[in-house]
Amino acid sequence: MTFGTSRGDRLRYLPPATMKEVNNSYQEDLAYQVDEAYQEDLTYQVDEVHQVVYRQVLPVLVSLGVLANVLCIIVLSKPRLRAARVNWYFLLLAVLDLLVCVFYIPVITTITGCTFSSYVEAYYFSHLGWTLVGISQALGTYTMLWLSLDRFIAVWMCNLYPRIQSNPNIFRNRIVLTFIVCIFVHLPYIIDAKVDCSSSTKTDSTCVNGTWIIKTGYQNHFNEAWHKVYRTFYGLFIRFVPASLLVVFNVGLVIGVARGRVNFPTTAEGSRRAGERTLVITVISITASYILLTLPIIIYVMNYAKHHSDRCYGNHPKEVLRAIGNSFQILEHTIHIIFFLGLNHGFREELKILLYLAKRKREPGPWEDGQHGPSQSRHGELSLHCNTDGQKNASDTPNVSQ
Repeated sequence: MTFGTSRGDRLRYLPPATMKEVNNSYQEDLAYQVDEAYQEDLTYQVDEVHQVVYRQVLPVLVSLGVLANVLCIIVLSKPRLRAARVNWYFLLLAVLDLLVCVFYIPVITTITGCTFSSYVEAYYFSHLGWTLVGISQALGTYTMLWLSLDRFIAVWMCNLYPRIQSNPNIFRNRIVLTFIVCIFVHLPYIIDAKVDCSSSTKTDSTCVNGTWIIKTGYQNHFNEAWHKVYRTFYGLFIRFVPASLLVVFNVGLVIGVARGRVNFPTTAEGSRRAGERTLVITVISITASYILLTLPIIIYVMNYAKHHSDRCYGNHPKEVLRAIGNSFQILEHTIHIIFFLGLNHGFREELKILLYLAKRKREPGPWEDGQHGPSQSRHGELSLHCNTDGQKNASDTPNVSQ
């Protein structure tokens, strides 16, 4: 009776219970086919933007960043430069830049969370991938903020400055406090992350028939009220407040130089006088590069970090912004060596010696500790005017140098 009939005709003769089982089986088969196609798309058909940025551009930038920052760490660790307290901040900044570059490696290998080889990799990326980058970058930002604050106080409150710097543990205390605070600020994003498998098969615990799908703490619960409030607090603490203070302090440095509050002694050697001036320029340059190059990723994180299931192959304009932001962010942690090479004579000399391009000279370079003339303070700082009228009067200028 059933020969020659269609599948639909045969299904009409089945009992309701059997019909339900058939429908469930059909849905599971359809879901499996969708999962297979989704996995194939994620693995082999990631869109061109992701392929170019995360397979070509970022690997080059990360490699250059690792090389540049390793050189900076080696050079700034030399006793000649390490003697000046100001270089402790630059050394720490180079270490943090190196960490950012290293923590970007999982971003590259997973194409920013599009492909995972195992659950462990997916779990690491969802909970720690971007948060470790964020912690390292936040520490670098506040390192520059502490340095800029020191310069600002030295220029505008020079009577207070020697008392602050007389504390031998001031650097350590600042960095330890900053590290603890940055960890706690990122803790909700570390905890509030999610890893799921795209497969609808409940017994597929290893996700063999699907692919791992993650939501980082920046994305999970993105539309909920508490996340919006905390995201605003995070943006203020990590991005906008330190960036605003950096602008204030560095504008204050520029005004201080223009008003004659920074003294470049005429009795000092030319290279030492240049070192005083270029130290201020270096701080301003690094600050400006931070503000400009991190702006795109700030805009993305604050407004467009919502999770999209097809973001890896859907050609979303927001993903283009994310790719640009990531590229600029890693670039910002790569180019600091350019400022040191271009502005710091002592850094250039030490690098030449390291590369066997020059022999060590006996005379000290800029930004050094020591009793080497009136332009050098014991903290490697500027010689300052403490008179309120800003006039260049050496007799009225208490000097913090030895």
